[in-house]
Amino acid sequence: MSKILITGAAGFIGSHLSQRLLKEGHEVVGFDNLSQGDILNLEALEKDRKFTFIKGDILNPDDLKHALPGCSV
Repeated sequence: MSKILITGAAGFIGSHLSQRLLKEGHEVVGFDNLSQGDILNLEALEKDRKFTFIKGDILNPDDLKHALPGCSV
């Protein structure tokens, strides 16, 4: 299975996509700056050992460098 980076993971679509990918057996890195998303949308996902949340901004190269290692998608 793949390790997948989901930007906007704390939003409605991102959190549901993350949930689906975890259910399919993928490892998911949720990435969000929480400017519009809600950390509560990730509450159930954080119980899954295949899910990692990183607070960061896609406009910040250092944040992306932290989130991308190992991700294939």
